[in-house]
Amino acid sequence: MKNSILRISLLITVMALSVVVFSTPASAQFYAGIKGSAFLPNNSDDGLKDFDTGFGAETFAGYRFIPYFGLEAGAGYFQSKLTENNIEGSGIDGTATVAAIPVTLTAKGFLPLGEKARLYAGAGVGMYFAKAKVEFEASGFSSENFSENKSAFGYHAVLGGEFMVSSAVGLQAEAKWFKVEPDFSGEIDEKVDMGGVMISFGVLFQL
Repeated sequence: MKNSILRISLLITVMALSVVVFSTPASAQFYAGIKGSAFLPNNSDDGLKDFDTGFGAETFAGYRFIPYFGLEAGAGYFQSKLTENNIEGSGIDGTATVAAIPVTLTAKGFLPLGEKARLYAGAGVGMYFAKAKVEFEASGFSSENFSENKSAFGYHAVLGGEFMVSSAVGLQAEAKWFKVEPDFSGEIDEKVDMGGVMISFGVLFQL
């Protein structure tokens, strides 16, 4: 799995940088950064209804070919959990956890607001390496665990803003909606909508 993630990360990076080789105007600019997120799961019955607000993190690197357009590659992690005690009066406690490592590519449009700030919006696709785990436990009985790993393609849209503290360092705030539906057809036997909204804050560095 780790080798697959590295290969896909490398492929996305090469795709983005290959365009750079053929187009390097004077206004072009490379940037990179890291952000932390609150994950707001979807409320779908075949998804993450009743799951807790989760967390996430992402590293990203991008290239603005002109002040108004760029491409960005990212890799991250997010997780959410559902806990139920005494399920339907059975005396059994249950916990379901979903998590994923997304590797994404995003096209962004920028709207500069003076010299230090800009707004942006964009959309993209990604590969999500997902995991679902279900645990049951009852007093006096051994616990039962079921887990499964799957990968699936997803898509997303972003809206955010950046403010440059200096010529090289900036702050970023972003909302990202995404949709991905890995098919856990083994022990869990369910196709799960793992999408939702990420509210993120981060730091970026212009190089």
